[in-house]
Amino acid sequence: MMNENLPLVSVVMPTYNNANYIDMAINDIVLQTYSNWELIIVDDGSTDDTAEILLKYQYHPRIKVITLSENQGICKALNKGLEICSGSYILRFDADDRCKNTRIETQLNYLV
Repeated sequence: MMNENLPLVSVVMPTYNNANYIDMAINDIVLQTYSNWELIIVDDGSTDDTAEILLKYQYHPRIKVITLSENQGICKALNKGLEICSGSYILRFDADDRCKNTRIETQLNYLV
């Protein structure tokens, strides 16, 4: 459940052929101690199993999956994700990144 008293943090995750890592990266965001986030995943035309893995997240209430029909590069993927963001803050997170479950909370505490 989102706490509407906390600022929304939009996490933008571009991905291209990251089937081996993307589940771990998504789980690192889902398990954050900070509760008011949205995750925008932009699949930049992956040709591996990334699209199939992302299917299981299509109904998650805080995850939006955008699929580009062909690889356009990380800049286009990031810009597409930024177009969809609703948050007061934006966190960039790659599909092969890992983070502690306190990352968003720690960074937001520093900024606010």
